[in-house]
Amino acid sequence: MWGTSNLEPEDLDPGFVMWSVRRRIDWTATPGHRVVLHFSFRGMPARYRSRGGLWLVLDRGETDLCLKDPGHQVDLEVRADVGCFVQCWLHRLDWAEALRAGGIAVEGPPALIREVPKWLRIDPAHRPSGPIIRVPD
Repeated sequence: MWGTSNLEPEDLDPGFVMWSVRRRIDWTATPGHRVVLHFSFRGMPARYRSRGGLWLVLDRGETDLCLKDPGHQVDLEVRADVGCFVQCWLHRLDWAEALRAGGIAVEGPPALIREVPKWLRIDPAHRPSGPIIRVPD
């Protein structure tokens, strides 16, 4: 259950967390051009294993979350253990620590890689003041 402090493997729903990520992008930190991030998760519940990942397309104030390749050049490849990513998203684990430990790996231009935690509001300086996870209406 997302409202509890203990996350069980069946609670690690990458689609749900990425939908929440999509809703909370910090547009003041993003570049002024389209950026495409491809997320490949490991450790997912069986119902998600057949997917090729998720794509987050950030383009001048608009965010698309795609279940299929949107056909744009991918700028950043994010490979992560889904549990590790969720812990970072919930601010229970530091992004830099997750990178060092290998729970998350990001490939692409170094200038963009450095900015990812700001865009996603995972960076401590960019945490939102409101709830982290919102249940859709």
